[in-house]
Amino acid sequence: MRAVWTSGLPRPEVVADNGNGFSTLRRWIKQGLMVATLSVAVGWEAIKAGNPCLSCGYSWYMDCPGVTQFGPDTDIEAAMSDVPDAESADRFVSHLMAGGHDGVIYEVFFRDNSKEYAEKNRETLARLFAGLMRGEIKTTFG
Repeated sequence: MRAVWTSGLPRPEVVADNGNGFSTLRRWIKQGLMVATLSVAVGWEAIKAGNPCLSCGYSWYMDCPGVTQFGPDTDIEAAMSDVPDAESADRFVSHLMAGGHDGVIYEVFFRDNSKEYAEKNRETLARLFAGLMRGEIKTTFG
């Protein structure tokens, strides 16, 4: 279940996935004014679509422009007016990735779509995970 604020409605509309996948959800995100979610993926989709996200949980992108962490004193109107732009989201991801290890897990962040890049990335990740599990490589974020 997700909550999507749409224009003209006094309260959020709750959207059930119903197994229709992201295509239906992406349509709702684009039509909405803001997305409230516990789910990491849905909030990130909202940010990429240029919609504010009201995050009711913890996510890797919680410090990204356009994300408001929900709490008892959250100003919903202010959260709805915190509209992210693609450039800010890209800068946020670039900054986050620059502080991390080499290798990309989520393919949407690949720098290029070649088979060679994908293969090199798999090898890099395999070495990274093995080193992390053996304690030879320190974790990035503590």
